Amino acid sequence: MRRTAVCVAWLVAGCGPGADTDASVDWVAEAQRAALDRHAGDADTLVLRGIVADRKLGQLDLLATAGAAEPELPLEVLVAGADSAVDRYLAKSTARTEDLLTALRFIGMTPGHPREPERLLYWPKGERVIATVARYPGGGGA
Repeated sequence: MRRTAVCVAWLVAGCGPGADTDASVDWVAEAQRAALDRHAGDADTLVLRGIVADRKLGQLDLLATAGAAEPELPLEVLVAGADSAVDRYLAKSTARTEDLLTALRFIGMTPGHPREPERLLYWPKGERVIATVARYPGGGGA
């Protein structure tokens, strides 16, 4: 069985409570436009809303803003979608689920699936990935 190691880098703008603001969302839009310009005409790079996928590196960069979770509460998810109802997350992305699946396929991965939904075992089964959280070069803070 072929295993693909993928580094999914969440590029975080700002940090701490209040970082999930309109200014942060504007920063993600600006970073998105820059990625589109930088990778125009590159058949090995796919730029989608909040995602830059590099087929040669087998890597996804998920553009996101830092979350505003309370430090004493556990996180619900690592990254929440823009319209997500969860309120305790490390980062929030503008990426849509269907775009993330498209990007995974673009770099050669098969998206995961629930382990055994008929037995109500919904934890994911799929290829292993490495997730890295990094501050976006240049800050980009709100």
